[in-house]
Amino acid sequence: MMGAFFGWKAIPFIIFMASLVGSVIGVTLMLVQRKDGKLAIPFGPFLALGSIVYIFYGRQIIHWYLGLAG
Repeated sequence: MMGAFFGWKAIPFIIFMASLVGSVIGVTLMLVQRKDGKLAIPFGPFLALGSIVYIFYGRQIIHWYLGLAG
């Protein structure tokens, strides 16, 4: 659905942002709750958050990142 709405070029950014935020929150929750790797967190809300970040800041973040490389 996100690929149909935003186009295929947005999908790598959305998945990367969702993975980054999900990892940070997941590791933080595991450390705070003292759980081992058995904590199940849904990935859908992080995909939605990645889409929202892409809508408002996606182009600026991509241009900033590509400016660092070149």
